[in-house]
Amino acid sequence: MKTTFPVVRIFVPLREIFLRLFCVFCAFSRLLGFLAPHLRKSVFICGWSLFRVNSRSFAVRAGRLLWIVASLTGLIFLPRAVADSTFPTAKVASVLEGGRFKNLSTIKDVPTDVLRLCFPNHLPADPGKPWNQTDAVQDATLPFSRVQWLATDGTDWILFWEHGGIAYTTGFMMIAKVGSAPPVVVWDAGPAKKQLETFHEFQEYIRSKGLFSGPSSFRP
Repeated sequence: MKTTFPVVRIFVPLREIFLRLFCVFCAFSRLLGFLAPHLRKSVFICGWSLFRVNSRSFAVRAGRLLWIVASLTGLIFLPRAVADSTFPTAKVASVLEGGRFKNLSTIKDVPTDVLRLCFPNHLPADPGKPWNQTDAVQDATLPFSRVQWLATDGTDWILFWEHGGIAYTTGFMMIAKVGSAPPVVVWDAGPAKKQLETFHEFQEYIRSKGLFSGPSSFRP
């Protein structure tokens, strides 16, 4: 009868725990920042199932690993090829017109219905103001979203937002509101291919026909 030493019995569960924790780390940290949040969670689910205790067969694990690699290849490259787009052509001239758009420093200057269209769940922090950027909550009274910058010409409102928590996400939205009519989303997009810290940088990016990712499935 083969004897199994206690140290071996202890090592196997510890190995499983370590591998699962590593899956969690990869899925929810910025190590996979090139993936959208819902895709990171898919990586976590796949990785977790790969190392399930009742699936110790090498063949099973190898098959799952190959499936994960193939899936990630499609998840990474196909969405980028399909979803990337430029700013709406019909609005380019007005956005680039000198002096037309004015920067705002607070969301208090944005109509409530416009703001709710971009932030249906919770109101964001003003540009440059404190907020909860990660899931390590520093102040429970602070929002998990923030407007990085916003600009308007009185009719069109452009907001660049960011949302924290387990996964950090950013996006752009252009909303049109004429008089007392309900606001309408003109453009909704994910992050640009480079960081656009100011509205002026946004204008230059538009001028160069820079690309934006598809709109986020998440609404802050």
